[in-house]
Amino acid sequence: MAGTPDDHKEACKTFLDQTKQLITLASAFLFAPAGFVALVKDTAALQHTDKIALFIAAESCFILSVIFGYVTMGTIAGTQHDGSNDVYRAATRGFSLAQFGTYVIGLVVFGVLALQFWFAPQHGAPVPGLDAESANAPANSAALAVSASLALPGPVNLGDLEAQLTAYHDFGGYERDLRAVIDESEQYVKQRANSAHRPAIVLDIDETALSNWERIVANHFAYFPDGPCDHLPQGPCGELAWERAARDSAVAPTLELFNVARALNVTIFFVTGRDEAIRQATEVNLKRVGFTNWQQVIMRPTGKSTGSAADYKTPARKSIEDAGYTIIANIGDQPSDLVGGHAERAFLLPDPFYRIP
Repeated sequence: MAGTPDDHKEACKTFLDQTKQLITLASAFLFAPAGFVALVKDTAALQHTDKIALFIAAESCFILSVIFGYVTMGTIAGTQHDGSNDVYRAATRGFSLAQFGTYVIGLVVFGVLALQFWFAPQHGAPVPGLDAESANAPANSAALAVSASLALPGPVNLGDLEAQLTAYHDFGGYERDLRAVIDESEQYVKQRANSAHRPAIVLDIDETALSNWERIVANHFAYFPDGPCDHLPQGPCGELAWERAARDSAVAPTLELFNVARALNVTIFFVTGRDEAIRQATEVNLKRVGFTNWQQVIMRPTGKSTGSAADYKTPARKSIEDAGYTIIANIGDQPSDLVGGHAERAFLLPDPFYRIP
């Protein structure tokens, strides 16, 4: 290598100082994930194993960075002893890069962990008027925690509330909670499919089989029944125009349940609050995203208005039973989809985005 022995000695000293500084930084960050978890211990996110995995990954990266740093210093010790002060040896460079790389990865993982905890909903009081037991509280407790977090004392800032709901949807919390409920309902359908007389399941449509998220987020969670829907992803987007466009995407876990039920020869009914006038668009949308070969789509009669969706959904389920079917599972995202009986089990999917009485 070019340079005098003094140059090499100075370069070696500088390299060692930088290595020690990085060891110090990584050692300090060993306490950061644990400290942050303690700080946000009341968030619902702390209950989920994916956050624990991120915590372990961040800790592991910082520990490895410290180890690689000490190994790097060890590779230099030999060259200091023989007077060559060579910091360009393959082992020195390799372990130094490993030290820096694991430190950077640890920082990134810690940043992701911090963001997910930051946007996680806080635990709150139970939502008044929600009969969790009738909708299988054990299966839905995680999903309902988000709705419960909205029942805070005093008014909630609307902008903060919108950000919280969007983060719940976009950061995986909604998908995780929804899938947990669908998985339980699927297990029950498998259990009862071969023993029930003419087994059937009832599915709601909106936010159960089909997702309106594109319209919901374009409208900033506001409701516009009428008007065009021509400027997505910008709003406003009228509900009727959106439904006539048949642009809803499938709720993937529900579609999986649908296919499992079909394979088990379980008859499937849709009972929806959508108006009879948009039957064609609704059925086209269902078929387009994969819901095919159902028995019937029961819709709200045109011009009929009731105080609660339960006022027409409950009789609809009774009519299915009167036709000789056993409704082994009733699945929806609103309590009004489920109350009134006429099903062996009711499964409430998470939906903090709107409420239908």
